Amino acid sequence: MKSKKILIVSASIGNGHMQAASTIGEELQAANSCSVTIVDFLQVGQFRYPTLNRLQIELMNLMKSSYYGILKVAPNLYKGLYRITENQQTRKMIDFINAANQKMMASLIAEYRPHGVVCTHPFPLGAASALRYKRSGYFTLAGIITDFAVHPWWITSGVDHYFVANEMMANELQEYGIQRNQITASGIPVNRSFKPADRSIKKQVPEILVMGGSLGFGSMDATLRRLEQLPKPT
Repeated sequence: MKSKKILIVSASIGNGHMQAASTIGEELQAANSCSVTIVDFLQVGQFRYPTLNRLQIELMNLMKSSYYGILKVAPNLYKGLYRITENQQTRKMIDFINAANQKMMASLIAEYRPHGVVCTHPFPLGAASALRYKRSGYFTLAGIITDFAVHPWWITSGVDHYFVANEMMANELQEYGIQRNQITASGIPVNRSFKPADRSIKKQVPEILVMGGSLGFGSMDATLRRLEQLPKPT
């Protein structure tokens, strides 16, 4: 019997965070140990009136489109903003955003009443942490960092456990004051469809792995066309 309810909260800013959430959900469902719900934090209404909820979601969509536009048109601007938010002096801004998002998280907790909350994006993680601080901890909170470096926006009090890509990131978290027994270097969640290659089979031709973001950045079409023009191996 599935006695535990797990709420996985991500944010559809890019696709990596949502893919990680989906993978975790599939694994938990396969284990048949709990019931799982996956929610996009940017599509959560928090107001009593539908019109205000729609307005909030439209504002979130505007934020996403602005993010995509900056990445596509002015990536150096995004790099600069990223560097600014890495500075610990921006902690007050982070705390303000977490407090502002707290009501959205409260509506999710009230609706699903989970035993555990798993976050694959810093926005819901910070909101859940702020909510626990205000109302005391009544659910277990885990953060899965879906990057290969620790950004300060992931650092918040009240997180029971962090899951990171590697030991280097575990060390980074410790430098932020997180206890080692609260960190697991588990790797970033990857769907079962990405299985390790069978090295016992000798390939007749070389294999090339082309990787790019889900948003289509990186001139993927041009890269593939150029690869098709390469001479065939003999």
